[in-house]
This record gives sequence, C-alpha cells and structure tokens, in this order.
Amino acid sequence: MMTAQIGDSPDHAQTMSGSYVRPRVLVVSAIGALAMLGLVPGAQAAPMDVTFTVVNQRGINQFSYIKLAGSFGFANQTDGNGQFSASVASCGGSLGPCISPGDHVSFSRDEVQTGVCAAPEDPAGGLNYVVTSSPSQTVTLPNTTGDSNHSSLTNTESWIVGRLNQDRAAHSPPLAPLHVSSTLTQAAYAIAHDRALAAGHPYPPPYCFVNLSDWGWPAPGFLHEDSPYAAPEATLAHWDGSAGDAESLNLASHGVFNPANTAVGVADGGGTWIIEYNDCSYIAPAFVSRCGMTGDTGNPNAYTPPLPGAGTTGGGNTGVSTTGGQAGAGSGVTTLSIGGGSVSLGGSSSASAITATSSAVAVTLSCTGASGKTCAGQVSVFVRERTRGGNVLAMLTRSRGSKTRAVKVLVGLATYTIAAGQIKTVTVSLNGLGRSLLKRFHRLKVAVNVSVSTKSGLSQVASRTVTIKAALTRNRHKRH
Repeated sequence: MMTAQIGDSPDHAQTMSGSYVRPRVLVVSAIGALAMLGLVPGAQAAPMDVTFTVVNQRGINQFSYIKLAGSFGFANQTDGNGQFSASVASCGGSLGPCISPGDHVSFSRDEVQTGVCAAPEDPAGGLNYVVTSSPSQTVTLPNTTGDSNHSSLTNTESWIVGRLNQDRAAHSPPLAPLHVSSTLTQAAYAIAHDRALAAGHPYPPPYCFVNLSDWGWPAPGFLHEDSPYAAPEATLAHWDGSAGDAESLNLASHGVFNPANTAVGVADGGGTWIIEYNDCSYIAPAFVSRCGMTGDTGNPNAYTPPLPGAGTTGGGNTGVSTTGGQAGAGSGVTTLSIGGGSVSLGGSSSASAITATSSAVAVTLSCTGASGKTCAGQVSVFVRERTRGGNVLAMLTRSRGSKTRAVKVLVGLATYTIAAGQIKTVTVSLNGLGRSLLKRFHRLKVAVNVSVSTKSGLSQVASRTVTIKAALTRNRHKRH
C-alpha cells in the first residue's frame, strides 16, 4: 500500500447518514414493527447471513473500512470489490463477525481521517448504516470528484508517459516500464479537471485519500503529483527532475524513479496536470481487473515539442507558452510574460545572443511592450553526466552501455527582470558542481535554457548549446 502526496479546502462536502425505513400500507404498533425486525424489547436480534456491497453514487464499487456495532474502531474491511460478508455459522469467537438486523455499522474509505484529503463521509465518523433483514445490502457513499470519461491518453499525455519510461530505462539499474492504468487515468483526469475549474487550482485536491477508490482502484493508498505548468514540456521537466530545482528532484525520486511504482495515469484537466502512480502487482488476482492495467507504456514520439522559433501565427514566430504567444522575429521566440512585456533572445546588435567565458554563460535578452511593462524569468544551465555506480565518467548527451546512465544536472541559474524597451545581458556563473566538473574535464558542453514567467508558470522560450572552456594556465618553472 502506498500513501503519499507531493506537489502544490474541499470545494464541496457531502455527508450522508443511512437509515432503514420499511414502507408499510397497514398501520402497526411500535412493538409490532420492532418484532418484524427481531428487535422485541429485551431481546437481541438473531445474527444473520449478510453481504454488503459498498458503492459510490456512480455505482462504482468502493474499497472501504468497516466499524461493526459494539466495535471501537474500523477493524474490518471490504475485499477489493467492495464486498464484505458475515454468516451465522462463523458468528462468535474468533471465527467471524456477528451482524444482526438493526445493527448500526459505519463505513469509511479511509478510517475517518481528517483535513482536506479526508473522505466526504468522514465528518460524521463515517457513514452510519442501519442493517436491514435483507441478505444482500448495498451501501452508497458519496462521490469525491466530478465525472470523467477519460480512460485513454491524448498525444501529449502519451508523450509524457513515454518520456518517463525512457528515463526509467536509462536509470541505473534500469527500471521496468510504467504501464498505463485506465482506472488511474480516469481518476487523474477527474482530479485535474476539478482543480482547473476551482479558483487558484488548490493542492492537495479535496478528498485525495480516496479519489483513486472513487474510480475503482481496489485498495487503499495513493501517490499523486501535480504540475503548476500548462505546457507539457514544463510538466515533464517538473516530474522527471530535469527542471533541476529541489521540488522537481523530490517528485522524480518518489515518482518516476521509484521502483515500487508500476502503474501510471496522467491527465491534463485543461490547464492543470495530475499524475497518479501505484502498483497492482500485490492486488489479489480476483480483483486485478479493477486496476485497469493496459499494455500501453506511452509513446515518446506522439508529440513533438515546438523548437525555439517554430510555428507561425500572422507571419511571426509563436511562443511556447499556452497563455498566448506574441509575434516575434529573429533568432528568439517571443512570449508574453506576467509583467505584460514580451522577451526575445538577442538584441538589435549582430553579436551572438549567448556566449561562454571560462566560468560563465552570458545571455542577451530584450523586452518589448508598452511603457511600464516588464519581462521576468530565469536562465538555467545544464550538463549531462555519464555515471556508473554514482561516479561521473564523462560529460555526454546520452548514456552508453547497460551499466551507465545520463543524468541531467543543473550547474548554473540566474533570474532576470527587464523593463520594456530595454536590453539586458544576464550572466550565469557556474555553481560549485559546475566549477568542479570544469576543473576535472576542462570543457563543458552545456544547454542554456531561457524561460519567462507566465500565468501558468515558467515557460521555456529558447534553448541553445554552448561550450565552456577552462582558462589556460601556464606552468612557471623557477630557475635556481
């Protein structure tokens, strides 16, 4: 079982209390009504054979914990299909539970947790259900999310899964590929879509402890991650660690590079993304079908990220950002920033927009827009290390050999703010790791990524590759 949430108040809450009312045509006495249920004053109703099936309001069977009458806790649970049975033959002692008509039984999908992630039935201590005399009874719990008809991947979602599996294959040791789960995909879409509709895209999402069981996952536990970026390229970088920041590396460690994860569901809810990881290998064979496992491992070629300057709108280059690119020209892509200006790589001069010194990278950026507008963002510098057993062997663009892997490492980062109408050169010095690698290998081929702050997060607007060469040193021999 996995229980975790990683990333960035319920938008609604429902509580239900079940009660049994037996419709009658004839008017009967209170004593007679109790007698019909076997609850004559002074007598305990006899135990019965009974099977409960727990479902949500959509009719999807729900794994659930159960608190029986007279119990102090949720000591019982349904099977992977949301069912729980008791029989007279096994009643009493340690053989099995005793359930009688009129008993009050509580159902909770997460053992009555608290907080924004708790199940909607929890505020009242779980759903209180009064047992009837029927041998088969259905207990209905509230839904936790809106609807979802999204059980297969779009091209961009398939691209992300395919790229994540490429990362797993390059891991040392290699990790088995993640397989798409239609159950996790439906849940991911419902959560992402609900977040996209809510003000501020809240995280964690409401009822997150039980959102997977809400869509049919046959066991408790969850591990989901969100992305604050609308663009699939930025979302992938956020999840696989290649963004280089602490949060991204943490998400990658728990998510894509966690060998316990075997199932995945990814969804773009329309401006906000959710990925769900889980493992179906420990699920009992009778309930494996509810995992919705498929043979799909994604397609890294299903989508081609736009290159800097690619695409045209009105004869000009368009921005990568989905918040609305602005027409541009020259060697840089122009993207509208949250400051109202639009940033371009390079200036009016013919000098190269990106140059390298012996210990830094200089990037020339220009900002256009109305007076008072600004452009803001960051410039990041990466290298790829070829490693074996934690030791750096070389600086490469891809791994070679079954015992080595290529790891993308941040070696420099700088932020910028430019007033509209201005040109600024941003200098990114190598960090300690970068200086150490340069000292060892004497030259580093680095990727320089220029990003701009937009309403959906950082959006990459340009990427270039340059080589940093260590300064030459002269050996001076002292004469004696």
